Amino acid sequence: MNTLRLLLGSFLTFSCAVAAFLFSGCATSNPTEVSTEKVDFVSQVKPILEERCVMCHNRTAMPERTSFETGKLALKGDAQGPVILPGKADDSRLMMAISSPDIHEKAMPPVSLRVSAGEKAVLRRWINEGAHWPEGADGRLEVDYIPRE
Repeated sequence: MNTLRLLLGSFLTFSCAVAAFLFSGCATSNPTEVSTEKVDFVSQVKPILEERCVMCHNRTAMPERTSFETGKLALKGDAQGPVILPGKADDSRLMMAISSPDIHEKAMPPVSLRVSAGEKAVLRRWINEGAHWPEGADGRLEVDYIPRE
């Protein structure tokens, strides 16, 4: 009887030790852990918008649509209303457009310039953090587009 009790106690102790070891890393190494640092417009958001958006969404190429040349223009939106709703990424037309399937007519940008999952995450966080867009040179996007013939 004592041997059985000793074996059972050892088994339970061993099982608890293994469980503690296996679960000890769960709280500290979460790969989806959200950064507590705010998204930086100049180093993180601006390059995405310059690479994927402003070549078409500017006052010259598409004067009737939202321009991403400056924050004031981008946050103003177009005749359909704002494209970016600070604090509300899920309701922002920008997030809807870049998250649409490639075959959807409102999918932006075109297939060859699609926004990566990582870039979408940056834009989503930036919008949810209030979509701060600095004024001046830091907030002005360079338009590098091919003129229409």
